[in-house]
Amino acid sequence: MELRRYPRKTVFLHGILLKDAFSEDYVIGDGRVFNLSLHGCKLFGDTNMKAGQQLGLLLFLPGEDMPFRIRINLAVVRWVEDGEVGLDFVAMEHEAEAHLQAYLDTFPDSVSQQPSEKPYGPANVSA
Repeated sequence: MELRRYPRKTVFLHGILLKDAFSEDYVIGDGRVFNLSLHGCKLFGDTNMKAGQQLGLLLFLPGEDMPFRIRINLAVVRWVEDGEVGLDFVAMEHEAEAHLQAYLDTFPDSVSQQPSEKPYGPANVSA
C-alpha cells in the first residue's frame, strides 16, 4: 500500500480551472474539490481534461466574511475518470502555500469538513 506524502482532507470547496496561471481571463472549467492536500486535490466537474495537461487553479477557502482565494500557479492533471480529475500542485507562491497549509491545519487528523448547502465560490460572494 502506497502512503501519501501529504495527508488528504475531505473538503467541499469551489475551484476554477484556468488555461494558465497568469491570466484569469480564460477559464476552462470549474468544479468542486472534495479531496485536498498541500500538493494536490481531487476535483469533480464538467471538464474535458487529459492526463499530463498543465493549468492554473483558483481555490476558494472559507473566510470570516467571504471566501479567500488561493491561486495555484501550475497544476498537472495526473488522472481523469468519470468526471473526476486528480491534480498535482507543482507551483504556487509561498504566501498561497502558507494559507493553504493554515487551512489544512484547522482539521484534526480524523475530521474533515462536512459539505454545506452553499459551497464557497464566486456565486456565494456578496457584491
